[in-house]
Amino acid sequence: MPHIDTRDVIVKRLAYLGRDMKWLSQQIGMNDTYISQFVRKGSPMDLSMEQKLKVADVLDLPAEELGVEGIVRAKKNSIVSGLADDAVPYVPKHGVIELHRARFRMVGNALEQHPLRIMDGDILTFDMSADAVNRLQSEQIVVAQLYSRSQLLEGRTIIRQYVRPGLLITNRATDNEIISLADTRSPYEAHIKGVFRKLERGESD
Repeated sequence: MPHIDTRDVIVKRLAYLGRDMKWLSQQIGMNDTYISQFVRKGSPMDLSMEQKLKVADVLDLPAEELGVEGIVRAKKNSIVSGLADDAVPYVPKHGVIELHRARFRMVGNALEQHPLRIMDGDILTFDMSADAVNRLQSEQIVVAQLYSRSQLLEGRTIIRQYVRPGLLITNRATDNEIISLADTRSPYEAHIKGVFRKLERGESD
């Protein structure tokens, strides 16, 4: 990805919208001078992915224009595409079954551009305890289930990156999805079941 001057993009977009940096700071839940400090004094040196996604949403910009690699901004309230699973349960032929741990084998490319470069066939271990889900932090990988709102049937097993405020995102080269946990207009309801703990490459039997 070519170098992107996030500060310049923000300044130009605010000018176009007729808004100021104080307004943007308030919209993303920060103190009034946060964006001003970032733009004029370089503090912080860069915005986190979570903040960039918030700024992109507020300014109605593609997240890639703020330097979020591999993420293509979806339309607001977009319907989840397709019904293919990102992963399937994986049970090794040999090994100890651990309490509150579950393993899944990737069957798609939902996180191929993630820094871990998670690929089709990789094995991911998740902590499925309620405590792990309750302590979930932004940018962690999660396993979630999608349920049909109309039929109350389980639809998909998805492996996504969780980003506040309440988004599940893919990170692949093209055709990315952004699922909002609060989107009541989607035909599917997403429930986070576990938090990523370990990656193994390919079949591990």
